Amino acid sequence: MEVNRMSWAVLFVLCNCAVVFCHLAPPAGPRRLHHDVADSFKVMQSFPYAVAIIDSDNDTYFNCWTAERTAIDDVARTATYEGHFPSARRVVPFHVKAVQNSPKFTFTLDNDPTPKEGVFHYTDYENCVVEDIEYHKHQCVLWVKKELKNSVPQSCIDYYVDICGVGVPIHSRDLCRDQ
Repeated sequence: MEVNRMSWAVLFVLCNCAVVFCHLAPPAGPRRLHHDVADSFKVMQSFPYAVAIIDSDNDTYFNCWTAERTAIDDVARTATYEGHFPSARRVVPFHVKAVQNSPKFTFTLDNDPTPKEGVFHYTDYENCVVEDIEYHKHQCVLWVKKELKNSVPQSCIDYYVDICGVGVPIHSRDLCRDQ
């Protein structure tokens, strides 16, 4: 009986450690398309304004979410974005810090000092980014430059499907009305 209790205690501790130390699991896609490893700070430099086209759980919370960079620090490798959530009628500041020579980054939200994790899995540094973030549980998100919100390049859609394992519905011009 005591051994059984001890086994459950060890299992409980290991599961909690996995949750604490491994926030982001790999995305669900087959990951067959080749791409270079993204540089998280270069992504922040390349996208001063972006629109979230779709996320992995297809809820409406992230539809047309925009991120507008309000500050960037090349030395500290940080940036601040204002996240505009039209469906929730909410603006949230995001403070992002790039991990050196890595696609990974950490971020804090609003007044919550607890760092969360993110990874830029793909970018072409011109049109789109596929990111995985620890926000509203876990989200794999396709971002595009504002000018492309109604004409997302097929290569961006292909990488999103390959990485996130989620199909993309036909994008309607009415989805992200001009704000």
